[in-house]
Amino acid sequence: MKLKVLLTNPNQMKPPVAPLGLEYVGSFLKKHAVEVDLLDLTWEDSPLKAVTSKLSQNSYTVVGISIRNTDDSCLATRDFVLAQSKEIVRLIKKLTKTPVVLGGCGFSIMPKEVLEYCNADFGIAGDGEFAMLELLNSINSKSELSAINGLLYWHGSKLVMNKPAHPSLDNGSIMGIRGVIDNLRYFNEGGQAGIETKRGCSRNCIYCADPLTKGKKIRRRNISDVMAEMQQLLEQEINCFHLCDSEFNIDEDQATEFCNELIHLGLSEKIKWYTYATPKPFTLEFARLMKSAGCSGINFGVDSANPKMLGTLGKDFCPADIINAAVACHEAGIACMLDLLLGGPGETIETVEETIKLIKKLPVTAVGVTVGARIYSGTVLAEMVHEEYFSSQNPNIQGKIEDNQQFLEPVFYLSSELRVDAEEHIYDLIGEDRRFMFMSNLPKRRNYNYNQNLLLMDALRGGYRGAYWHIISQINP
Repeated sequence: MKLKVLLTNPNQMKPPVAPLGLEYVGSFLKKHAVEVDLLDLTWEDSPLKAVTSKLSQNSYTVVGISIRNTDDSCLATRDFVLAQSKEIVRLIKKLTKTPVVLGGCGFSIMPKEVLEYCNADFGIAGDGEFAMLELLNSINSKSELSAINGLLYWHGSKLVMNKPAHPSLDNGSIMGIRGVIDNLRYFNEGGQAGIETKRGCSRNCIYCADPLTKGKKIRRRNISDVMAEMQQLLEQEINCFHLCDSEFNIDEDQATEFCNELIHLGLSEKIKWYTYATPKPFTLEFARLMKSAGCSGINFGVDSANPKMLGTLGKDFCPADIINAAVACHEAGIACMLDLLLGGPGETIETVEETIKLIKKLPVTAVGVTVGARIYSGTVLAEMVHEEYFSSQNPNIQGKIEDNQQFLEPVFYLSSELRVDAEEHIYDLIGEDRRFMFMSNLPKRRNYNYNQNLLLMDALRGGYRGAYWHIISQINP
C-alpha cells in the first residue's frame, strides 16, 4: 500500500519562522518513496477550516503535527500556544480515524505531557526522520512498535515511551531537499532561512531544554551536505541564513571546516549568516575567519556578568571571556548580541547592577534582557524548584502553579530579591542606552519578544533581512 503522510505546521506566530524540522522530516520521507503532503497553517486566516478542507479531500496513513513551541517563553505575556494545537488534534480526530503523530522541539521537551494534553495517538521525541519512516512502515505492516527509537504510543490505557531518537548524522541522513515548504515565502516574510550543521548540546545550563530535545552528545552533519543544502536555497533566491545549532562553536573543528568550505566554494561572497555561540572558546582569529566566511552577527547567551551567577546558571565561562568575545567581534566587524537572563536562583539587585555595569562598557551591537527563566521539566532548574517547594507560596516562581507539576503551562523562576519593581529598576540602571532590548511589552522600550512584534514585521516588509535582534537594533521605534 502506498504510504502517504500529511505534515502539519500549526505555528501562527509572526513573523513566520520556517518549520525546519518538518522540512527535514518531509525531505527524508520523500527520499524513501513516501508521498508527502503539507498543510502549513502559518498562512491560514482560518486554521480549523483549512484542516477540514484538507482532510475532506484526501486520505493519509498518518497526520503529523510539528510542535515547535508550547508557549512564547515570555513572563510578561505567557502565550500558551499549545492550546491551539490541541484544538487542531481534536478536530482531526473528529473528522477522521487517521492516527495523529506529534513531534518537534516543543513536543520533545515534555513528550508525555504534551501527548496526553493534546490526546494524540503517537509522538516522536527527538529526531523525527528515521522514527517517522519506521512508524509508517510499522502501521502499514501492523508490526511491533517497541523497537522504534523516540516513539510514544498507547498500549491500552498506558502511555509507552521508547528511548529517545538521537541517531548519528554523519551518514547524510538529513540531507535536505529544500522544497517541502515554501522557503521563499518564509524568507520574504520572515527574513532568513534556518539550517543545521549539528544537533545536540553538551553544555550544562540549568534552565535549557536543548539537551532534552536534541541530546547531550554533539552529532555532526557532513559539511558537504550542509553546503549542498545552502546552495539549493541560494538557487531559490534565499541568501540570508540562521544556523539553528545550539552553539556554533562548541565543536571548533566542525565550525572551522564550515567557514573554510564557505570560503572555498565562494558562497561567503553571496550570502550572509547569523548564529548562536558561546564566549568560550572564542578568539579574534576565529572571529575573523567567521567574518571572511560571510558571518554578519553572533548571539552570545551570556545570561549574566556576575561570576557567582554564571556558576549558578551552569555556565563554563567567566566575565573575562564575555569581554574577550565582545571585543573580538567588534575588531572583526561582526555584529554582536549579548543575551541576559536575569532573576535566576540567587540573583540580587547587586548582581544585576554588576552585570549591567560591565555590559554597558562593551562594544556590542545589542543586548537582550529577559527577566525570569521559563522552567522546563527535566532541567536542573525544575529540580531546584521542587526542592524549594512547588507552591504558590514559593516567592521565587510565577505562572500557572495549580495542577501543573510538570510545568506544561508557563511557569517562571524570578528571584524574590527582584520581585518588586524589578524591571523598572533595571530600566533605571540602563538609562538611555538604546542597545538594550527587553522581553517585555512595557512602553518606551525596544520589545525583544518577536511574537507579533509589529515594528519587526514592518521592517521585514520594508526589506530588512537577518537575525531579528540585528533588525531591531537597526530600527528606531
